[in-house]
Amino acid sequence: MEVSAAEAQGAESGKVLFNTGDVLYSKIRPNLHKVCLAPFDGICSSDIYPIVPNAQMAACYQHYIMLSTGFHQLTVLDVIGATIPRIDHDSLMHITLAVPPLAEQYASAGFLDRETARIDARIDKYERLNALLREKRVAVISEAVSKGLDPATPLKDSGAEWLGMIPAHWEVKRLRHVVKTGPTKSELRNKSDEIEVSFLPMPAIGEKGELDLSEVKHVGDVYDGYTYFSENDVIVAKITACFENGKGAIAKRLLNGIGFGTTELYVLRPGPDTHSYFIYYLTVSSRFRSVGTVNMQGAAGH
Repeated sequence: MEVSAAEAQGAESGKVLFNTGDVLYSKIRPNLHKVCLAPFDGICSSDIYPIVPNAQMAACYQHYIMLSTGFHQLTVLDVIGATIPRIDHDSLMHITLAVPPLAEQYASAGFLDRETARIDARIDKYERLNALLREKRVAVISEAVSKGLDPATPLKDSGAEWLGMIPAHWEVKRLRHVVKTGPTKSELRNKSDEIEVSFLPMPAIGEKGELDLSEVKHVGDVYDGYTYFSENDVIVAKITACFENGKGAIAKRLLNGIGFGTTELYVLRPGPDTHSYFIYYLTVSSRFRSVGTVNMQGAAGH
């Protein structure tokens, strides 16, 4: 294979010409597997190598080689640059390839076209199904925390626009009257700084209530500068995207019953007449998230 002659020109102009059937390969962050067959003639960024296979290599087969795991591993090993890793021309051109006869190349590429199309179609189907199931999940939660479980229950006006009608025997209270926010770290006054506790950065908190409790810290290392919570507290992300996506959970199975985490969390501790699970599901309901989003403040959105 060789890089198109236009690539040299592109180094100066910032743009590169390519032709239909060229293999377009991104030299930037090769770990992202950005490669495709050009469906038309055109101009691309000089950050892309237009690869022109020679007479021994079919472009359709070259395309799949460059998508393969082995090729990917070699390119990642040869990247240069820390901030924007890339693979240079010489490193790319010196990668050793297995080259079967052209007839086998076309047969393999045809097989892969059919199989990947079938797999992609199944992925699309499951993604649509997952989207519908996510919508159903949100709807079920919202209905249960605002209307209860019995559709025949008499309703009354809640007096809050976002709540609408609620079961007649329910009370309406502000959140601060049923939970304690931000429990104080003074609860740990008798704990040693050396005691190990669960630590939750934002990536460890899922959008369906899941927690990654693999990270452990000593109390003394996290007491200052992090958010404190304990077993059965409800944690809710306060930053725009994380809040809107439902990041939050019930703090369960914490090491020694204690947790610390990112400062981008609210901690809600249910009162004696309130259940942790109800508060959690309330905070991930679409209605609660909607009214919270409307009241975001600051450039970052809290």
